[in-house]
Amino acid sequence: MGTNTIISGMFSQMADALDVLGENPFKIAAYRKASKVLADYPTDVKEAYQAGGIPALTAIPGIGAALSKYRARHPLFYIHY
Repeated sequence: MGTNTIISGMFSQMADALDVLGENPFKIAAYRKASKVLADYPTDVKEAYQAGGIPALTAIPGIGAALSKYRARHPLFYIHY
């Protein structure tokens, strides 16, 4: 399973959890959109982050600065496999 698939699934799960908690619908929609974008994104986001940092993530359409910073701190970006 690729990095994009894993992170896409995490965004989807986060959206589901926020929905259950009754969080802001715009925040939920942002996580759902990010999940879809990453599932379809042709470049491995881990490699993009390692090459260009947070700016490389925010350059991906549908991935905002807040989501980029949150995911850039995730250990998955530092796992070598």
